[in-house]
Amino acid sequence: MSPDRRRSSRALLAASVILFVASLTQNGFCLLTGGAERCDNYGIAVVGLGWMETLFIGDVGPFVALSWFANPCLVLGWAFLLGTGRRVALVLTGLATALSLAFLLGNSVQISEGGGPSPITSHGAGYWLWLGSIVLALASALLMPGVRRPPA
Repeated sequence: MSPDRRRSSRALLAASVILFVASLTQNGFCLLTGGAERCDNYGIAVVGLGWMETLFIGDVGPFVALSWFANPCLVLGWAFLLGTGRRVALVLTGLATALSLAFLLGNSVQISEGGGPSPITSHGAGYWLWLGSIVLALASALLMPGVRRPPA
C-alpha cells in the first residue's frame, strides 16, 4: 500500500469537499422565466429542494430529474473513501459523475409548483464547482489503494 497514493487520495477528497461547499454559495444555472433570464438558483437551494424534480420527471425529463441523486452518491462515496471501501466508493462516485453530467443534457427545470418547466439558458459557477467536486471524488477513489488480503 503506497503512502503517496493514500496521501494523494486524501488530498483529492479534501479538495472535493471544499469545492462542494463552495458550490453551495454559487448560482447553479440560469432560467428563462416570465420572459426574463433568472440567475438566482444557488447551490444550497438546489441541494435542499432538487429532489422534488423527480415529482415532475414527465415535465423536465430524466436528465434533470435524476441528476440530484448525484448528491447522496457523492456523500456516501466520501464516507467509503474515508474507510476502506474502495470498490463501493468507485461505484458511487462513478454513478455521481454520470448523474451530474446528465444535467448538461437537460433542457428545463421546474422552479415552482404552480408553473410549468422553465428552460435552462446557461450553467453557472455553482454547477461547474459541483461537477468538479464529483470528478475529484472519483479521482480520489481511483487513487485510493486497495486493501491487501493476506495470501491463503
